[in-house]
Amino acid sequence: MNSLKKIVCLGCLVILLMGCGISAQQLQLREQFFSDPRCPTSIKEAISEDKIVRGMTKDQVTAAWGERSWFLTVHDTHSSWGDTWTYQGTILFFDRSGRLSEWTQRY
Repeated sequence: MNSLKKIVCLGCLVILLMGCGISAQQLQLREQFFSDPRCPTSIKEAISEDKIVRGMTKDQVTAAWGERSWFLTVHDTHSSWGDTWTYQGTILFFDRSGRLSEWTQRY
């Protein structure tokens, strides 16, 4: 019965997310993180609420927010950050290990 509940819940989640215009890649990433016991609960909750939190990987951010609209890779040895992504006016900064370090609204 427990496995049946999981299947029904996953099916409902798929239907709900498909109605929200979620991409196939985003849906696949969400399923991957929701089923991974090593993924912290706080990350799973953020993804399910379409939120981002510091320390997320790039794939976890993509699972929460979908594909970025723009990105920049910086190869500067004096810089403490690595990649920069933009999502409809929000700029995300990833550190050199690929973890989300901070974000800001573009004005």
